[in-house]
Order: sequence, then structure tokens, then C-alpha cells
Amino acid sequence: MTAGESLDTEFIPPGRTPSRTLTDPFSITFLSANMERVKNFFRNHRRGMAVTAVVAGAGYLAYTYLRQKVKEVNEATSTERNDQEKYLYSPTRQGRG
Repeated sequence: MTAGESLDTEFIPPGRTPSRTLTDPFSITFLSANMERVKNFFRNHRRGMAVTAVVAGAGYLAYTYLRQKVKEVNEATSTERNDQEKYLYSPTRQGRG
């Protein structure tokens, strides 16, 4: 074995080194390795992403429900206040009292 040879049995084309093969963005090996990493990431974090999605969805539904209820209470209070003002300042009421 000479000084430039390695113990790997994998064929490396002339002008390529193992590190260049995995870092060259136009290499099929680079693309497939990154796709495999992405696939493994989603597979390994599947439960965490599902829990996050459920919690975010529940939070959104709770927020919209509470926003609707506050709007209803504000409308009811506004309507009640307007009815009281109409009664207090009505022409028939002004003559009394």
C-alpha cells in the first residue's frame, strides 16, 4: 500500500475525494444523502410534530371561541346600554320625574 491509498474498498473516481462527493451540491450522492437525512428527521420527530400541531390547533380553536364570546358579550352590553339610554332620554320619560 502506498502513502496515498486508503483502506476503503469503495471506488472513488479520479479527481474526487470522499469528502468532496458528499459536499458537492450537484452530486447525486449529496442529494440522496440529504433527502435521507430529511426523511429520517421527520420520521424521528413525527410524534413531537403531531403533538405540536394538535396543541396549536386547539389553541387556535380556543382563541376563536373566546373571541366570539367576547364579541357577543360586547354586543349584548352595547344593546342593553342603548336600550337604557333610549328609555332615559325618551320624550315620554322627560315629562316625569
